[in-house]
Amino acid sequence: LVLAGGGYTALMIGREGVAVARWLAGLGYHAFVLVHRFPDARNGPSAPLDDARQAMRVIRGDGYGTQGLGVVGLSSGGHLAACLAAEYPPEWNEPADRHVGEDTRPDVLVIGYAPISTNAAGRTIIADKPPLPPAQKQAMYDRLQPDAQLRDAPPPCFITYAANDPVVPVENARRLHAALG
Repeated sequence: LVLAGGGYTALMIGREGVAVARWLAGLGYHAFVLVHRFPDARNGPSAPLDDARQAMRVIRGDGYGTQGLGVVGLSSGGHLAACLAAEYPPEWNEPADRHVGEDTRPDVLVIGYAPISTNAAGRTIIADKPPLPPAQKQAMYDRLQPDAQLRDAPPPCFITYAANDPVVPVENARRLHAALG
């Protein structure tokens, strides 16, 4: 499952979705690209995670992933991918799904330049960083901090960042690595 970035306000489906899926397919893997809803007033803060969890269930329920199901997430898609290995907030109501009982936890993760917790209130790395609009997006980041909410026995994970990235500081990689350790 490929999760493209776009800051939860757009999707970089071409270069961070379809291009990655084509590369994976060329290596012999089945590859799926998720087009998810955004956290906003219409969808609420849980929409992207609900869509990603449903995609995992559908892929598994349709017989794919029997030998393992990996998730590749880049930028905000990396945050979303890491959230699949974390606890689902108990106060959120998960939508009904036709594949009830299928596991949503990835068997392996590839996380690239993801804002793991840098956008969460009280955990920002950039001084005086204002809340991110819309309010539901900031509420999602505040509630979904995968480095602090990982489920037991997280899957193997490959993490890649640039040390000089001014938008998504490498400290996010360090936080995720420490949580996985």
